[in-house]
Amino acid sequence: MHAARTVVPQRTRGSAPRLVFLVLGGWLLGASAAQPVESPVRQTAFDENNYRPREIVNRLPPPPVVTAPRSTRSPTAKTLTRSAKWSWQSRQTVERGTFQWREHDGRIDYASVCMNEKPGSLRYRDCRRGAKPAFARLCKSGRNPAACHAQNNYSPLR
Repeated sequence: MHAARTVVPQRTRGSAPRLVFLVLGGWLLGASAAQPVESPVRQTAFDENNYRPREIVNRLPPPPVVTAPRSTRSPTAKTLTRSAKWSWQSRQTVERGTFQWREHDGRIDYASVCMNEKPGSLRYRDCRRGAKPAFARLCKSGRNPAACHAQNNYSPLR
């Protein structure tokens, strides 16, 4: 086997005193090459005078502003107020009356059904229950085409 050679770097002339000076200077200052440099002291007490928020590191740009499209309704949209008779059989009696609703462009505004009654009252609730069969009658008679859509989609509970 071959003997392994150890290569010793040759020093250049005059570098030894310089190396000794650097080691002694570091020892005298109390710092060694193995110790990391201390970071600044972390702030733990905050008040209105000394608070500085951290800088934002990861910041995404805000999403683009999307404006709502203009309403597709024509300025001559027709709004009609209509009325019809309703009846609802409660446990003891049969309640009857007339209810009103609004139509916009041939569609019934379900929130306006029974707008002539006081919202939340028992009469209002009976009116809304009786409106569904009334819409079915109006659809079958052919007097109001918007009532056919309401016959299937109107809910008195909403």
